[in-house]
Amino acid sequence: MCIRDRVASVDAAKWSAVPMQGSGTMGIEAVIATFTPREKGKVSLIICNGAYSYRMADVIKKLGLGLITFTVEEGKEVDLDALEGIMTMHKANITNVGIVHCETSTGMFNPVAEVGKLARRVVPNATVFIDAMSSFGAVPLDVDACCDVVVTSANKCFQSVPGFSIVLARKDLIAASKGRSPSYTLDVAKQAEGLDKSGQFNNTPPVHSLMAFNTAMIEHEQEGGTIQRGNRYKSIAHYVADQMEALGFKLFLDRSLPSFGYIITAYHSPAHPNWNFEKFYTMLNERGFVIYPGKASKADTFRIGSLGDITLQDAEALMVE
Repeated sequence: MCIRDRVASVDAAKWSAVPMQGSGTMGIEAVIATFTPREKGKVSLIICNGAYSYRMADVIKKLGLGLITFTVEEGKEVDLDALEGIMTMHKANITNVGIVHCETSTGMFNPVAEVGKLARRVVPNATVFIDAMSSFGAVPLDVDACCDVVVTSANKCFQSVPGFSIVLARKDLIAASKGRSPSYTLDVAKQAEGLDKSGQFNNTPPVHSLMAFNTAMIEHEQEGGTIQRGNRYKSIAHYVADQMEALGFKLFLDRSLPSFGYIITAYHSPAHPNWNFEKFYTMLNERGFVIYPGKASKADTFRIGSLGDITLQDAEALMVE
């Protein structure tokens, strides 16, 4: 089974998996460049509630495309009624709707299914795009029901190495988007056409990354696929959260809500004069543990990840330290 078939857990008659060389952000830019009409007065609606959704908006602006944002305070739930109001107000001009599934700057799971359903009803002709960079492969996602395009990465929940992103897109959308991208290399339709015709990338492929990903997909299947991998991440995230709260650390997100993710968890930095994140980070690093600095824009946080080839025993060892 080829890599494109392995990753495409959707109807192969309707969808195509297209690997794109480069970083995940390059994959996102390729998707925006390929699937966004360059028509005067038309806009993309981006739900912005963290660093990676703002990055998506920045790409749209950089490409000179129309943009409106529905801004949500970091850590707050997406108000679907308010979002519907924005969609309704601009429905004549919205061609694309974009949302991040797992906003790793805060660890939040956004309501992609609900947003996709809303878009289908209010702006039925819009292309719905999901950045599932840090969720696909460990968080269930009914792709066919809620979107038209998904982009993910080889090196997040699939636990492979960096080198390419993977775009899942409807075949009819790819066909309708030929020649639209202004970029020679960041063109999903052109890449898909080349892969379909010859099985070859249009430009030099990341061979080492592709070989590693093939092995990573075998390991993903052996673990039990998305559900079992997600269950492992979830057990780690909740164990660490329990222990951190027992130590007096406060979670950034409300743990009782379904938006509380299990890929990466954000904690408030203690409001204590002796707290020093760099010292905390260095001490853990010297003992073989790496955590993440905060990425929330208006809160002092740090983050602990649950994804990767780690076990509950690793999490227990972390908390002993």
